[in-house]
Order: sequence, then structure tokens, then C-alpha cells
Amino acid sequence: MNQMTDKHSLFIPILAATAATIWALSNYAMQTEWMFYWIIAAFGIPFTAKGMLSPLFVAAPLLMAIAMIFGTATAVTAASGYSLLAAITRLLARADNTRTIFLGAAYTICDTLCYGAVYHFLKSVSLFAAIVAMAGISYLVTSQFRFKNERWMDRLPLFLNALLASSCAGFLSVFNNPLIPIVALPIMAVIHYWTRLHEHRFQTDSVTRAPYDIAGN
Repeated sequence: MNQMTDKHSLFIPILAATAATIWALSNYAMQTEWMFYWIIAAFGIPFTAKGMLSPLFVAAPLLMAIAMIFGTATAVTAASGYSLLAAITRLLARADNTRTIFLGAAYTICDTLCYGAVYHFLKSVSLFAAIVAMAGISYLVTSQFRFKNERWMDRLPLFLNALLASSCAGFLSVFNNPLIPIVALPIMAVIHYWTRLHEHRFQTDSVTRAPYDIAGN
């Protein structure tokens, strides 16, 4: 991928995430059933705060489930709240530089908008195709946000995260129950573990730890 300019690589994702949040809030239907999904997702934030990519991936099973069950606008609203809380937690933990933290939050919101829209576009054709497409879209969007020394092929193993997340979300949507989000906890733990293995591969020292290609340092 060609390196984007510093200005564009910083503001385009944040502007897109801001626009997505405004759209979601303006189209949000007053519902409360999704909030338990959000609480379970937020429960994982303290355990992922020190990771660089973990907050981007770990909540995906529940955010995807919200998109499937309650709609894209509700999912983007949930993702915005989750991303803000995760960003604040990471800032307090001094986990990374401010720009990288908020870019990660922006990509979480953009990712949710993209896979939510794709799912609802395809589900009338084939539920299986919609779930697989969610995984593919999520992988492509989140792959824009990566380590400075990481190539596209290096990110390929993280497709497992997107596939696990969309499969888990599909299960949660079929067995929609007030307590069903708890089932996602083991999947979230596996995603966190797999992501940390990937992070450890590229996390060499404090110089290469913070920058990402998309952050434009």
C-alpha cells in the first residue's frame, strides 16, 4: 500500500468515524436490549488496554452481533461508545501516543459501519455469504491500521479474528437471549490471545511500538 500523507492518514479515518457516529445517532432507534452486549464488550477493555491492536478486535463478536440483531445504526452507536471508553482507558494507561489511540478508535467505528452495511445488504440473499462477507470486510478495513514494519501478508493470520468474530456473532443472533452475550467471552479471549501473539512479533522496542503505517509518523 502506498504511504498516505501524514495529514490525510490522520484526519480521513477520524472524519469518517465522526460522520458515521453522527449518522448513527440521527438514525438510532430507542432500544435498550443491546446494552448488555455493550457491557460485556466493555468488560474486556481493561484486559486489552496495554495491547495495540487488541481493543480493535476483541469486541468485534459483540459489535457484529449488535449489527446483526439491532441494525447498523445501533451497532455504530455502540462502537462509538466502546471506542471512546477504550481510548480513554488506553490514554490513562499510557499505552501509546494519543494519535495512534484515537486512530484505532476511529477504525473500530468505521469497521462497524462497513460490516454492518454489508451484512444487511447480503442477508436476504444468503446468511452464510453475509457472515463470511462481514469477516472479509472487517479484515480489509482493520488491515489499514497496522505496524510500521508490517506488510499486508504479515497481517493475514489476523483474518482468523474476523472469521471467529463473525461466526460467533451469527451464533448469538440465532440464539438471541438476554444472557447469550456471555457465550462470546471465550471467543473474545481467543481473539485477544491470537492478537497478542501477532503484536509480540512486531513489538520490538519503544521506537517501533507506537507508529503504524496509517498513523503516518
